[in-house]
Amino acid sequence: MTDFFSHRRLSAIMLAVPVALFHTGAALADEGWPFASLPESFVGMTNGALQPETTFRGFIGSSQTSPASSGGQTGRQVYFGGLRYRADGPWQLGASLAIFDDAPAAPINGSDETVTYVGWGLDLKYQLYESNRISAALMLGVEAAYYSRGGGLTTQSSVAPDDKEWFVATTLSLPVTYQIGDRFWLTGEIGYTQAATTLVGEPGFGGRFLTSAGLAYQLSDRLFAYGTIKRIARAIDSGIDARGQSNLDYLYTVGAQFALTPQSVVNFYITNAFSPTATGDDFLFFPAKSEAVFGVMLSYIPSGRGIGDAALTFRPARRAENEGSRFADGFTINAPHTLASDRVRARLAFGSAGQSMLSLYYTPEPDFQIEIAVEDYALAAGSDFRLESDEDLRFMIGGRWQAMDQAYGDLFNLGFGISAGRDFGKPSLGVLFVEATASMAFDWGEAALNTRGALYASEAKAGIGLLISYDLGQTLSAIGEYTVVQNDSAVWSVGLRYTPQNLPLSFDLYLTNAAGLNGLGTLLSNDNPQIGISIHWEGGLDLL
Repeated sequence: MTDFFSHRRLSAIMLAVPVALFHTGAALADEGWPFASLPESFVGMTNGALQPETTFRGFIGSSQTSPASSGGQTGRQVYFGGLRYRADGPWQLGASLAIFDDAPAAPINGSDETVTYVGWGLDLKYQLYESNRISAALMLGVEAAYYSRGGGLTTQSSVAPDDKEWFVATTLSLPVTYQIGDRFWLTGEIGYTQAATTLVGEPGFGGRFLTSAGLAYQLSDRLFAYGTIKRIARAIDSGIDARGQSNLDYLYTVGAQFALTPQSVVNFYITNAFSPTATGDDFLFFPAKSEAVFGVMLSYIPSGRGIGDAALTFRPARRAENEGSRFADGFTINAPHTLASDRVRARLAFGSAGQSMLSLYYTPEPDFQIEIAVEDYALAAGSDFRLESDEDLRFMIGGRWQAMDQAYGDLFNLGFGISAGRDFGKPSLGVLFVEATASMAFDWGEAALNTRGALYASEAKAGIGLLISYDLGQTLSAIGEYTVVQNDSAVWSVGLRYTPQNLPLSFDLYLTNAAGLNGLGTLLSNDNPQIGISIHWEGGLDLL
């Protein structure tokens, strides 16, 4: 123990994480990757470049005000996503969706009723000029938007006809980017956005001229920092997104883009703009005009079909031949590992207290995994959550990123996961779940340390857990888990996992006091444990 906690060993461990996360190794030394250079856009900042030729990019994200701005609730959120495609010509096409459905922070046009905004957009970007240092493009965006007051997203049929309306917003802009140095870019943009002057009989957004300036700096091969400020001059003084009786406003965005893998990046940003769509980033965040909005966006460019584990990685992996499945999750604690590339895994579970669950993992690229689950929690005596009568079948959508891997030569494995979802019934309750897990593999199995937390309404739960998986033989493992939960009883699980050779199946038999096997359910404990069984199936799926 003294040797393990020696100064030299601790220094090595502390250095391992930043070196592994920010280092781009020999695996990419002589190969290009989609996010290696300045992207065609950041959040709130359209550059003069296009995305790489013959690529398809998908993105998804959300932004929200702080919980303090909404009385301790989870904030006012915008959810968005989209697709962009470029062939081998000087143009690219895109489609996007943005959704807001919440009460405003202050009355809008004299009313504090709920606002519902759903915008479907199309955009076209054409490369006008490109040289070693300068790039310029013409950007055209069209968004068909639905706006209503006084109803929810799923109850629009009950909203009076005079309180809901469709409108079309268009934007045309000219972004120009100049590369000042090897890692430094300056972008300017001018344009005009036209939107409805009136909505539901009250002042709308109106048209506006825009001018913006932005800077981007590449701190490392995998990390960009950027910031932009945009001046908008409205055609009307009292628009929905105007602060006071003025036609002038300033929109800002400050953010960072980090490459999780060669094919995927995540953006973290702060802005006061409504959404990152072609027209939405020309509107002030009108539901809370004086609040900063915190956002995250994940972008992904597939490497293509037929590549599998030969896809680019930041460092070469050394794995044993015929290693079998890389799945190593426990019952309530997830391991840091993702599946092998182009693999899919399904799990079906049932518990004696009424818990049931179906989950699906899909890994289109190394170290990048998409996760979907549908679960009915077993909410019995002791669970510090809603009543069973208030809760319904719950869905969760998220992903996992394996940041470090012993197969890459790292000291240990490290993974991060995030998911969001809600129950289908009413009253519906949304939950945001995050986790981080570190593990080490040994001759006898694997040990993992997990931290996880969940946010819902004005509540938060967090826990720290330990997972031990011990190999009793080539096909049988014993699994034990224990999680200390803040201000609540501990959550535990014990059981066996049988994985027959030459079959794509495995079987679990477990005993747990957890209300569920995914997300928030892994932090909720019941007074009486339940016995459960689950069956896993894993196979190949080469979609992207």
